[in-house]
Amino acid sequence: MRIADDEKPRILLGLLQERYSASHKIRERSDRFTILALGWAAAGIWFLVRNGHVLTSGQRVALTVVVVAFGALLLLLQRALNRGFNLKPA
Repeated sequence: MRIADDEKPRILLGLLQERYSASHKIRERSDRFTILALGWAAAGIWFLVRNGHVLTSGQRVALTVVVVAFGALLLLLQRALNRGFNLKPA
């Protein structure tokens, strides 16, 4: 398939716009997912400690480990997406 030289810039601009649009959609969805996940985590913690329920020290340690691991996983997800967006084309 031959493309006329005067059409190439228009095609490239269209592809670039599509790439930017896709990047913004992915970022928006990952941000929504992170916020949703943090909301569920907060709700889960609230469920555990509501009504003055006192956690044992073992439960506190386990909950702390789960929260830190969950936060680390979400941070890794965000960093991986950020790295993917910042790649320079060859």
